[in-house]
Amino acid sequence: MTSDAERLAEIDLWCFTLPVFRLLARLDRGESCDIDEVRVQASNGDFLGWLQRGLQSDGIVAGLSTKDRAYLNDFFLRLDNVVDSQRKFGVDRNGYAYALALFIEAIQQRDSHFEPLGDAPNN
Repeated sequence: MTSDAERLAEIDLWCFTLPVFRLLARLDRGESCDIDEVRVQASNGDFLGWLQRGLQSDGIVAGLSTKDRAYLNDFFLRLDNVVDSQRKFGVDRNGYAYALALFIEAIQQRDSHFEPLGDAPNN
């Protein structure tokens, strides 16, 4: 069985970073949505669709196959079910900040699949 890290690594990195930049822009403008709205969409299995509609950006899911989109919606649903957003991410009100945190967590899990390139340089 494929681990989440291995499955996430099969998806192009830009499919994660594009939504991150769109969410950062919303936060920079002081925009917010209720965190419960994000949780509802994650639990409905339509997190990416909701995000695409809310951010008005077809690019959010354009590079994803139907299979990848279904996998990511399921991944975010499972993540939302086990994560205490306040304790893990320090987020308890702004849904855009929570959505951003979910994507960052996905990137971290994705990158845990790759071997480090070597020791960090000594400065």
